[in-house]
Amino acid sequence: MSEEKNYELWLDNYFFKPNFWQKCLAFVLLPLSVLYAFFAILNTFFRKKIVFKKPVISVGNLSFGGNGKT
Repeated sequence: MSEEKNYELWLDNYFFKPNFWQKCLAFVLLPLSVLYAFFAILNTFFRKKIVFKKPVISVGNLSFGGNGKT
């Protein structure tokens, strides 16, 4: 088997055939994710909307300094 096939097989097993510990971790984290989703929804309903007097331009994905590229 080539190295690429081994990697594909590992990915397939990791994501589609979870082992015992992965299932346990998912079971433990499920209540936390539900709680997080609940507070995120509450935040969207109770957040105050801000209206600016002047137009605002939002620019995303800017990085300054070292951003890890070589």
